[in-house]
Amino acid sequence: MHCQDAQELYSDYVEGKLDRAMTVSFENHLADCASCQTEVEQFRSLWAGLEELPLAEPPAFFHENIMSRIALEQAKAEEASARKRLFWDWSALLRPRAFAAGFAALILLLAGAEVVQTQRASLGPVGWIISLVHPSTSNTPLETQTAKWEAEGQNGGTLVVELKAKPQTNGQAGTANVQVMQGNTVLQSAVVTSSDSTTLRINLPKAPTSEEITLSVSEAGAEQNTKKVPLHLSNTP
Repeated sequence: MHCQDAQELYSDYVEGKLDRAMTVSFENHLADCASCQTEVEQFRSLWAGLEELPLAEPPAFFHENIMSRIALEQAKAEEASARKRLFWDWSALLRPRAFAAGFAALILLLAGAEVVQTQRASLGPVGWIISLVHPSTSNTPLETQTAKWEAEGQNGGTLVVELKAKPQTNGQAGTANVQVMQGNTVLQSAVVTSSDSTTLRINLPKAPTSEEITLSVSEAGAEQNTKKVPLHLSNTP
């Protein structure tokens, strides 16, 4: 037996836990090794001194304090894990593929809502979003916009358009720039106000249809916000 092997058996030898064969081998080594013999005696003395020490009572609420600290550390770990998962969920939404898919879904939603523009009032907040993307053509600076066809002879006649602008919200007179369009052709332009109605008389070689005639309208000073408005035609007897 070597010294290194013997040193691992000091505790079991002093406590009497070695079997008979190992005890004989260990004691034979001690008989030939003064160094290990001295260390075993020192270990035996130390062990005896420890046996004579009084047992110490743990402080009051020692167990409760330990368990409370463990529970607190577990709660902190769970909170940190929850914050990490929340951050991961938001960061996943910002990934290019997920962001593109979400944006495409929004576009499809708004495009589909185009077919029900007349029901915007019942859509609540969605209607407000739709109005930003697809402004309603009925929301124009005009208060009056009527048109009638006065036939004169065969096919020819006069298109009579009656227009009046809305007053401003502060009570001042409103002004609007209007173009009467037949397809992409400008038939006549005018500046109309809220103080008086403006009548436009346009001679045409034949009666137009309601689908052909539209108004291009913008509030004075805001020409970049031009709106195209359909104009329904009525025929005079």
